[in-house]
Amino acid sequence: MKYTILLLLFFSFTLFAQSSEHDHSIGTHGMVLFNLEEQLFASHLPMPKGKHAVQLIFNVEVAEHRKKQLLDKLKKHKLITLFPETLSLNALRQGRIMSFLADTYDGHFERGGARIHEADSFKINKIILNKDITLENPNGSFFDIKATEQHCLFVHKIAETPSFDQILSYPCHKQNDYVELIKTDYAEPIMQLGLHVQIGMTQLYLETKDFQ
Repeated sequence: MKYTILLLLFFSFTLFAQSSEHDHSIGTHGMVLFNLEEQLFASHLPMPKGKHAVQLIFNVEVAEHRKKQLLDKLKKHKLITLFPETLSLNALRQGRIMSFLADTYDGHFERGGARIHEADSFKINKIILNKDITLENPNGSFFDIKATEQHCLFVHKIAETPSFDQILSYPCHKQNDYVELIKTDYAEPIMQLGLHVQIGMTQLYLETKDFQ
């Protein structure tokens, strides 16, 4: 009996090692945090090519005392980013990772941000956007996503470079969770065009440098 158990353990380990070896999405996947209706959301910091070429947004939970601290900073319009442990982005996208550890930074962790918390555990509640980046299409399309009871997200679909990663929120009462792709004429960030006031949107995040 013990030999059978040892063999099963050996084969399980071998299969895990083989799957990890061929999982090219394993790495450090930075994220930015934002707040909607006292809820925390994390957005993967994408790149136009390679293993980071994914737009991924999900609702997260963290210990209550830490959540309060993070919400206080986010309400002051602080940029808060996460530097997580090494993980498989594919596994996260497929729902096989339910939580992860991450250091929290006031500012961008790769651009001089200050580490304010270490190794907090973030639980993944619900993935609301999960899309590969393709560079063949022109800019100007946005994902329209129900995020909370009273707010939707308007997320630019990263396309041919130069492009941009922009996340906006607006009041809404959508009844379904369907992610709708809306084509617009806005090939530049909406805030830079001065259109956010007319359409009632608030910018939560904008990145242009990584997409030039």
